[in-house]
Amino acid sequence: MYDVDAIFAFVEYITMWLHAVLSVDFEKR
Repeated sequence: MYDVDAIFAFVEYITMWLHAVLSVDFEKR
């Protein structure tokens, strides 16, 4: 059985991380 709250928190963390990485990558170009 999965902990839904933990999964959503993890997905949200990854999404925020990806936005940060992509924004930095775009600024470099």
